[in-house]
Amino acid sequence: MMVQGQQHSSSARLEIHIKVVTRLEYQAYSKLAIKTMTDIIRTTHQSVTRSTHHPAPAAVPSIISCAVHHRLGTVPVGEPSIVIAVSSPHRKEAFVACEQILEEVKQKVQIWKREYYEGEKEEEAEWKANSG
Repeated sequence: MMVQGQQHSSSARLEIHIKVVTRLEYQAYSKLAIKTMTDIIRTTHQSVTRSTHHPAPAAVPSIISCAVHHRLGTVPVGEPSIVIAVSSPHRKEAFVACEQILEEVKQKVQIWKREYYEGEKEEEAEWKANSG
């Protein structure tokens, strides 16, 4: 019996362009950003349900409370730019809600980030909209 096959091998060229971020700056359309974050919290509060590991009566909420705080202005590298707090009777639901809130804030909230890089002029820093 003869077995035939085909094999392909190639090498990829790896180019790494590392830019060192020196600081971040955030700006927002504050009124709309607050409204959007409030809507995200409300939706998350309603959509995150109990896991099968922790069934409970419908009267007991899976998420008790949520809060989001996003910093504006200059944020030094290494410091948090967003804090999300979720309280729940069980940690699984809290983690699910926290991740959902973070992803939606990154995709939907009217906040723009400007990254400043080492060795570049300040006027070269570009504003970036949330993109998820």
